Formats: sequence, structure tokens, C-alpha cells
Amino acid sequence: MNKDSGYLLITIASLTAVSLLIIMLAGFIYPGGFHILGITPQSTYEYTVSIDTGGAVAEDVELFIPLPSLSDRSPVGAAILEGKGTGIPAGWDIELFGSKGSTMLKITADELRTTDFGIKVSAGSLIDTENPVGSAYTLLPKEDIEVFGSAIKYNTYIYAECSSGSDARIDIGIELTGKNSWDFFSEKSNSFTDTVSLSLNPPVKGWYPSSGDLVAGIGDYKII
Repeated sequence: MNKDSGYLLITIASLTAVSLLIIMLAGFIYPGGFHILGITPQSTYEYTVSIDTGGAVAEDVELFIPLPSLSDRSPVGAAILEGKGTGIPAGWDIELFGSKGSTMLKITADELRTTDFGIKVSAGSLIDTENPVGSAYTLLPKEDIEVFGSAIKYNTYIYAECSSGSDARIDIGIELTGKNSWDFFSEKSNSFTDTVSLSLNPPVKGWYPSSGDLVAGIGDYKII
């Protein structure tokens, strides 16, 4: 091997070592390392609602259910209105109702049976899954917040109205997941979950306090 070839091999080895070092260092920088490494994460919101009537039928129903919203906007709600949701029964009348920075899904139906529906939408940009309240779409409103590390407990409200002839017990469960996922050497992701639950015994009419739980900072915060 001549001297020039030796220098070339040393140079290549040095550049390779430097490149690997940059990759390793960038992998510990969240979220800035995504740009350094040329990674575009997939960021999504998944919203699901479970309504359980225990096999009975509730009649003349009107519900206002919290949607993920931020600054009076709810892309999830807009997508549901556009017919992109799954599991929504035919015959439901659906509208969006906004008040004081939050958006709710208004459901009007002659009958209500056990139903699960939901939707998954692209966030369009990286979701702040470590500190989502106030920076990402979360279920609103949130009141009486108690903080427990990366989790919070809070109260919100659901409006429910059923005719006096209804004898169904209604259990409502709402779950929102905000998630970032990417693949660089291996699949990784991070997320937060936001859930609300309420149980009612018709006949009911009015706004009912509902318990909420948000857990943030789930998953990977190293890029590689």
C-alpha cells in the first residue's frame, strides 16, 4: 500500500468516525436531533368514544362530548363533520359546539345504543407529548387540575339529556392519544393519553361533572 492510499483510508475512517459521533450525539438531542438526522416523525391524534347502554336503548338523546381542542380549534371535530370518522351510526345529527376556548361534539339522536366510534388524524407537526396542556390538542375544558409528576387529574363536563322513559344506564368513555413515531435503526415513539369517563342513570338533563386523567411523557425521548 502506498502512502497516498494509506492517507485516504485514514481520512475515510476519520470521516466515518466523525459521522457516527454526530449521529450518536444527535440521537440524544430531542427534538432537535430530528432535523440534524433528516428524520420526519409521523405525528397523529387518535380519538375514540365508547358509549355503553348495557343493552338497553336510550331515547330522545342529546349529548355534548369534549373534543381535543386548542384556541377554539378542533381538527378532530372538523374531520368528524367531514365524515372521516368510523363507527358513527346512521341517523345521528352531529355538530360542533364551541365555548370559552373548548370545542364539543354535539350528538342528537332519537335512539342511543351501545356504540364505539372514533377517528385518527395527522397532527401536521411534532406533538409536545411531554407538556401537552396548552401546547397540543387535549380534551377541554379542564378544571380543578391536580398534578402528579407527569400526570394530571382534572374535572370536565359532559351534557346529557334523555327522555324520562329511558331506563338505560349510560357509561361514556373518551380517550385521546397524541403520538409521535419514527424509524431510525429501530421503531420508536412517544405519546400522551387523555381520558374522560362518566356514568349516568337516565332520565337525565344537564351538565354533569366528569373525571379526567392525562398522562404525558410516555415512551422514547432519545431519537436513536
